[in-house]
Amino acid sequence: MQILDIIIHHKKEELIQAKLAKPLEALKQSSYYSRTCLSLSKFIKDEDKNGIIAEYKRKSPSEGIINDQYTIEEVVKAYQAHGASACSILTDHEFFGGKAEWITEIRPLLNIPILRKEFIIDEYQIHEAKAIGADAILLICECLSKEQISQFCRLAHDLGLEVLLELHSEDQLYKVDTDVDLIGVNNRNLSTFKVSLQFSRNLIEHLPKNCVKISESGIKKPSDITELRSIGYDGFLIGTQFMKSASPMESFASFSSQIPEKNKAKSKSLHELAIKVCGMMEASNIRELEALDIDYIGHIFYDKSPRFANALYLEEGRPKVGVFVDEMYHEIKARAVQENLSIIQLHGAESPIICEQLKEEGFKVWKVFGIDDDFDFNVVKPYLDKVDAFLFDTKTRQHGGSGRSFNWSKLYEYTETTPFFLSGGIGPSSIDDLRLFKHPHWIGIDINSQFETAPGIKDIELIKTFIEACKEA
Repeated sequence: MQILDIIIHHKKEELIQAKLAKPLEALKQSSYYSRTCLSLSKFIKDEDKNGIIAEYKRKSPSEGIINDQYTIEEVVKAYQAHGASACSILTDHEFFGGKAEWITEIRPLLNIPILRKEFIIDEYQIHEAKAIGADAILLICECLSKEQISQFCRLAHDLGLEVLLELHSEDQLYKVDTDVDLIGVNNRNLSTFKVSLQFSRNLIEHLPKNCVKISESGIKKPSDITELRSIGYDGFLIGTQFMKSASPMESFASFSSQIPEKNKAKSKSLHELAIKVCGMMEASNIRELEALDIDYIGHIFYDKSPRFANALYLEEGRPKVGVFVDEMYHEIKARAVQENLSIIQLHGAESPIICEQLKEEGFKVWKVFGIDDDFDFNVVKPYLDKVDAFLFDTKTRQHGGSGRSFNWSKLYEYTETTPFFLSGGIGPSSIDDLRLFKHPHWIGIDINSQFETAPGIKDIELIKTFIEACKEA
């Protein structure tokens, strides 16, 4: 049997005893039974909260005791103090070491919603959730039928509770009831207990548009929240990440402080992004490109590049970007004036001082960084107020035009507000990947070698098709 089957079998036996010990009429006598519940969905959407449903979980079947060094009161008060949108309390005792009474005990301490996380298979448990002071309940698709979910949603709403419905696969989408307040995608495989954020990435496009969306489990870094929020998730249920630390309170405070504010920026759709074509070096090819709906045209003034554009004497028109690699300040400035450049793109080890000097001369400045899996985004910090944008390219031994891509998910570790262009191996077949990638500070695409018939000579029809595909996405 899978662990969920074992838990549900035990829960049925447990419920027999619970109903005998405290009949439904006794539950209705609780002072909390007539209480007006807080709205979990509204608190998740609250711009002043961080969107996290922070969980108190003492143990689990897969990990045993996680943390039993701190009381629930200590932990949840810290969760609230540091911006949690809500608290999730596991009340299953046999497998998770929880107690229903915990919610009753902490209810007076909190002014944020409490989610009762339980394996609900009976209406009695919903009445019980109301009686102990919960504001919302979890329903798990894996162990309920579509009819049960609809029935339990109606009862929950009659009692003033909201419902978080948890999915584990696309196959369960048919069970989603229109009355569900929030939908959670659990990133944990219930058969193997393997956790992967890919579950959330795969399911986001299939979730109802008007429902509050929650990603659950496997969220380990603030950059995970940046990514998940950018693709459409509103909230994040996290427990083990904090509870397994020496101090869940300090762990949550540190994590929360690193999450970008919700209202700093919204991710652009693909059709809203600027497009730059780089590596242009032949006059007639440039004129053909200028006739297209292109935002920036790039020219490489680096004599070791096969796309070296020497003395083009460009005319005014589409904004011109000049690419330089470790040139002296006065040489960059002279070439920029000669070629009517609007933007200077620095692709070498140029200092923040040179960037600042060029900006003072009236040029826009973009600084390029080569990205690999080990890249540390702290290196961009000295440039934050010295440039207009960054360009993140694939890290190689050459300077641009490699035709190679990098792992774009690395960019979710970038939490600064200076906007960036994405470059590196982007080609005609990249449309689907570009459509799926989201980041609140991503403003443009830089294309080059994947659209060439020869170094520096672009296939205009191929670029035109690509632009049209972007605008239609």
